[in-house]
Amino acid sequence: MTIHSQLPMVSEQDRQKRHLQNPISIILNCEDPIETAVALEQQLFRSGHTAVVVRAEDALAVCPYVEAAGLIAIVAGNQSPIPFGLHFESNNTSEIIAQLIEQQILLNNLD
Repeated sequence: MTIHSQLPMVSEQDRQKRHLQNPISIILNCEDPIETAVALEQQLFRSGHTAVVVRAEDALAVCPYVEAAGLIAIVAGNQSPIPFGLHFESNNTSEIIAQLIEQQILLNNLD
């Protein structure tokens, strides 16, 4: 499907400024991945970021669309190899967030 419009499409940079984050899929290969995914989503939300928890069996189909919207996909578990995203073995959400900041996934200011 081709989209024709006189208006410019929303750019990746526009989404980055709106959400203060770069889109990424986070794959949790830790003990109790569902609880960790929900806790991480809540912590990101409280920090002003937008993430979506995705079931492992839906990751290959769903994550590209979540990322295209400028959001963070949090995959709870890894039942089959997922060839993209950041993989974490830890269930420590503070450590995960620290790594996301270090890797400039989570942004504080884009002025």
